[in-house]
Amino acid sequence: MKLGKTPTDGKLHAYCIRCRRETIRERSDRGRPAYHCLNCNAVSPRALIIDPAISWWLGEDGEYWHETAGTFVRNLRDEFLFFERVKYPFGLTIPAGHVDRSESPVDAARRELFEEAGFGLPLRAFKLVVFEKMLGDECYRGSDAHRWNAYVARMRSNATVKVNTRESVRPRWLTLEQALRSNPTFALRSLITRHAGNILRGQL
Repeated sequence: MKLGKTPTDGKLHAYCIRCRRETIRERSDRGRPAYHCLNCNAVSPRALIIDPAISWWLGEDGEYWHETAGTFVRNLRDEFLFFERVKYPFGLTIPAGHVDRSESPVDAARRELFEEAGFGLPLRAFKLVVFEKMLGDECYRGSDAHRWNAYVARMRSNATVKVNTRESVRPRWLTLEQALRSNPTFALRSLITRHAGNILRGQL
């Protein structure tokens, strides 16, 4: 999504993805989070959200970029942790989310793992395997472009997965090949298709 001027008051702003008016209200649409515009009456799983708390910027062409961090968590059977997203984009994904301006990408990856899967891993367990810009990766905050920081973290013992149902449901351990056959999000499909070797080696 390409933008012109953006707010400079340092406050959070949320606009309708269709008419770009700041007239939306959050609601549930068939059990999933959605945004209802009081101006044009559109209901969408996305909004255009400008949040000064997260890492975002405009490219030279006006493209609205976000920074994302996520983790391929590998168990003792060489399977990876996946779950189904509740928020847009819907589909199979890994523990991941936006990077806050106050944190590093690896700290964001660790935070998202704890928030979404209910357990933590030490910093030394995280190995960077992908660092790239990805166009076409849509998110519920209105960006279609994300700079991805993807890590692999190997578990040394079993952990109980307790998903945050506001974020995700149906956790499961799969191989990369099984994940590609299980309705992955655009981003997950791209990460596995382009970087499976790095993910399996656990390094760039």
